[in-house]
Amino acid sequence: MIKESKSFTEDDDEEDVHRPMEELENSDDSGESYDLDNDSQDSSLQGEEEEERDEEIRLMKAALAKARGSGRAPSEEEEEEEEDFENEDSDEEDDKDAPQSIQVDFGAFDMTDAHVEPIMYLIDQLIPDHMLEVDRDDFAALVRESPYTMVLKVSGEEDDDEEEEEEVHGFTTIVDVAHNYSKHIASLKPLVKLLKEDCWRTAAAGAHPVDLLLDLNHNEKNPSKAVWLISQQNKHTVPMELTQQMMEDMLNRLEESSNNNNKGGDSPVFASPSCMFVILAKLQKAVDAPVSLDSKKKTKSDGKEKDSNNNKSELFDISQHYLFWREEDEVLYHFRDTRVAALLYRCRAQYDGQPESERPLSVLFVISSPTVLRQALEAMKRKSTLKPEITYY
Repeated sequence: MIKESKSFTEDDDEEDVHRPMEELENSDDSGESYDLDNDSQDSSLQGEEEEERDEEIRLMKAALAKARGSGRAPSEEEEEEEEDFENEDSDEEDDKDAPQSIQVDFGAFDMTDAHVEPIMYLIDQLIPDHMLEVDRDDFAALVRESPYTMVLKVSGEEDDDEEEEEEVHGFTTIVDVAHNYSKHIASLKPLVKLLKEDCWRTAAAGAHPVDLLLDLNHNEKNPSKAVWLISQQNKHTVPMELTQQMMEDMLNRLEESSNNNNKGGDSPVFASPSCMFVILAKLQKAVDAPVSLDSKKKTKSDGKEKDSNNNKSELFDISQHYLFWREEDEVLYHFRDTRVAALLYRCRAQYDGQPESERPLSVLFVISSPTVLRQALEAMKRKSTLKPEITYY
């Protein structure tokens, strides 16, 4: 099992992530044991001190009011005491309003049966609509068989029972579509058809990314020209820094595996050292985007619209209407191969009755080589604001 332990602070509302109760009862941050009864006594004493202080403030204010009521101006000392109390109250209110930092330890684990449904849920948010046509069990088996699949969840969670569904915050993997197509045809055949035929718009013209996924130079013993890089995390709980480090670790292992394959080694993913990476990224409609984004030229059949990869007059400007769901995907898209088309797909509705024009999109694009992917990861590092530590076990 490959593990990563990651800590970071987050200023959002509290998540339901807590330290185990046994740990809280038996140790503090220094590792020393303590007595909960003593804590109760300390809390009681603190409450008494607050009551005494409140009474002191009340008496002080009463004295000032009496002085002003009698026509006597408060002394300089009394005014200073009043100002000090007001400043203390203001500081206390600021402390209460300040966002609370939560420390969370994430780990990257091998995929188990308990991760299948959470992972498929994440994929459902990313894959274009009509995912029901894809065999979910077969696709989950494909993802699990990849040696590069890493599941992100909170470290320390009990995982003894693999049958019980676990909370997954994200996952990253590489899928070799070309070499696994015949073995996992139940999932890959309808998925490839979906990506080939259900394109909604074209963001950039060029070669079709799916053609690259299936290209083996007419020789199945050759390594794949392109592999499918899937990285899907919960953007509300997983920072870009963690995604970047998971992808960097995966890239290092892929390059090591590719070198071994060239020397006669074996791996479920047969990727060349210069392989391309096909990526799907999620887009969300911008708040100020127009209500309807249907093309003014949409007077002809949808079939012609879908077959417009090389028609520059039909290109759709993503930046005018949509935002990337995650910052790291925007960085990856910036480094895309401009010789390959960038294709847009409608995702499934986020809620019942959601207008089609309001649905999120997925964009399919290609990064040309491991070298360019590493450049993109370095760009993510430069944008980072957190510096979490990672421990490998």
